Amino acid sequence: MEVTRLLIALLVPGALAAPYVGKLVDEHDAAHVLVFASLLQAVTVSYLFVFTTEEASLAGAALLSVLFAVSGIATFALIPIVGGLSKLSPARANAMVELALGGGAVCGPIVA
Repeated sequence: MEVTRLLIALLVPGALAAPYVGKLVDEHDAAHVLVFASLLQAVTVSYLFVFTTEEASLAGAALLSVLFAVSGIATFALIPIVGGLSKLSPARANAMVELALGGGAVCGPIVA
């Protein structure tokens, strides 16, 4: 039962927030939004490290779900800009971002 609640907390809030996050990124500088979301993710993970109750874990997972939606949308909004500055095609820039995200997902738990 706890695993089910954790998966719901990790998936549903981000999915519900996605349309609003898209509007937020459209109306504000995506780089600033990405930095702010990343800082909030670090604070949230630190909170989860200190507070280990089930309720704290569910609240932290729900907040991370929304913050992952924010950082993901902001990241993909920046791909054409970063790709253009580094003279990469949008497809190549997207591939590089996906490689970094996939590498982090695979190597992150190992390093932790």
